[in-house]
Amino acid sequence: MAAIAISKAMEYALTREGMLKVGESRPGVFKGKTKVDALSETAQNGFHSVEEPGQHIEYLPCWLSDALELLTSTRIHYFKFGQNTYVPRITRPLDSRRTFLIATFKSFITSYCTLDFLESIIKLFPGGIGTPLGGSMFYSQLPAPFPRYFVSTLVHIMTGFALLSGFEMVYDLCTLFAVGVIGTSPMVWPPLIEQPWLAESMHELWARR
Repeated sequence: MAAIAISKAMEYALTREGMLKVGESRPGVFKGKTKVDALSETAQNGFHSVEEPGQHIEYLPCWLSDALELLTSTRIHYFKFGQNTYVPRITRPLDSRRTFLIATFKSFITSYCTLDFLESIIKLFPGGIGTPLGGSMFYSQLPAPFPRYFVSTLVHIMTGFALLSGFEMVYDLCTLFAVGVIGTSPMVWPPLIEQPWLAESMHELWARR
């Protein structure tokens, strides 16, 4: 994280015109309210509206809010350099901030319970799996190949889904804070992942899903 923050800071500092948002003529100065297609053609989730400063409640200075967004966002499609970044289709309601927050809170609870359930099941396997000391998911006492590899594959899959649930849980918590407390637009918080188990290549996995 430190290396990424340093790299981003150097890139942002050495850009002559500054890190302009879509619709800005210079930092902090908008040309006017615009409708911008902030995605590549393959994103297929339509237009994002760029809100002018002051259109929603902000508890942080604009410069600090932008700095935090540039540092922490995974897909910065509100800035010019991120316009062609793929963004998953937004699935949560956008008719009001309240409905968006309710849907996000439900997602947070679901992810939390899923993570807790999977982690609890993994810890029931003997041999130290799921403990700080660790252990092998290959049980030599089981006959090979089917029983032994069935158990190891099951542990492997549950661990993967536990990690995905953990990522979603933390992202939902950050979304609740950013949208509910700071007043960030829900448009800035599209889904973090998009069914990564359907990826057909490493490029599709990391660039899209």
